[in-house]
Amino acid sequence: MKNVPLGDIATLVRGVSFSKEEGSLLPLEGHLPVIRAGSIQESLLLREGQIWVPADKIKSSQKIRIDDIVMCTSSGSSDLVGKCARSTEDFDGSFGAFCAGIRADQEKASPSYLYHFLCSPVFKNWTSASSGANIKNIRVSELAEFQVPLPSLPEQKRIAAILDKADAIRRKRQQAIQLADDFLRAVFLDMFGDPVTNPKGWDLLPFSAVGTLDRGKSRHRPRNDPALLGGIHPLIQTSEVANSRGYIKEHSATYSDLGLAQSKKWDAGTLCIM
Repeated sequence: MKNVPLGDIATLVRGVSFSKEEGSLLPLEGHLPVIRAGSIQESLLLREGQIWVPADKIKSSQKIRIDDIVMCTSSGSSDLVGKCARSTEDFDGSFGAFCAGIRADQEKASPSYLYHFLCSPVFKNWTSASSGANIKNIRVSELAEFQVPLPSLPEQKRIAAILDKADAIRRKRQQAIQLADDFLRAVFLDMFGDPVTNPKGWDLLPFSAVGTLDRGKSRHRPRNDPALLGGIHPLIQTSEVANSRGYIKEHSATYSDLGLAQSKKWDAGTLCIM
C-alpha cells in the first residue's frame, strides 16, 4: 500500500472570506448561507449557525456538494482544529474562511474512506502540531501535502463499509447513553428538585465549605513544547472533560516528568469543571 499526498486524490476548497459588514444573521435577498466551524459536529449541520453573505462572494466551486468533507482549519482551541464532518447532500451555500472543503476524486479515493481516515488518531496527532501560539491553524497548502495511505479503490470501499457500520453502531450506543442520562436527570430532579430554584428548601452552603476550588496549571511556554509531552502522566484536556459523560476514563495525551513538574497532579475523584 502506498502513501500519497491528499492533494493528489482530492480537491482542497478554501472557505469563503467576507467582511463583518457583508454578513447577516437573517436571510436576505441575493444572499446565500455560509456555515461556520460550529456546524461541524457528528454530522454536518447545514442549517444551523448560518451567516448570510452576498451570493457573488461564493464561487460555484465553493458550494457544498454531496460527500464533501468540511474541516475546521483555524480555531483558538487545538481540539477543534482538524475536526471534520461529511455532507450528505448538495447545498446551495458554503463554509467560512476558518474551514476548508475536501472533495475526493472518486476515481482515486472513496469519500467515506477518506472521511474515516481524517477522523483517525493518525490525522489528529498531525493536527496537534499545527502552527500558531494562540490561534491554531492548518494551512491548505500543508493539508494538501499530508500523506494518506491509499489501498486499491475496491479495498477502500470495503474498509469504508466496515467503518460505516461500526460508526452507525457507535451512534446508536450514544443515543442509548443519552436516554439513560436523561432518565438519571429526571430521577435526580424528582428526588432533590431543581438545584437552581431549590423547591425542596435544602440548606445552601458556599463551595468553600464542601471543597477546594483551584485551576489547572501549565506555566511553560509554549504549552505544546514536545519536551513536556509523551511521558507516563495522563494529561486531561477540555475535550475529554466535555465528552466524559460524568467520568473521565480516557486520555489522548501525556506529560513527561518535565511537563508534570511545571503543572499539577490531581487526585482520583477530582471534579473537573470547564
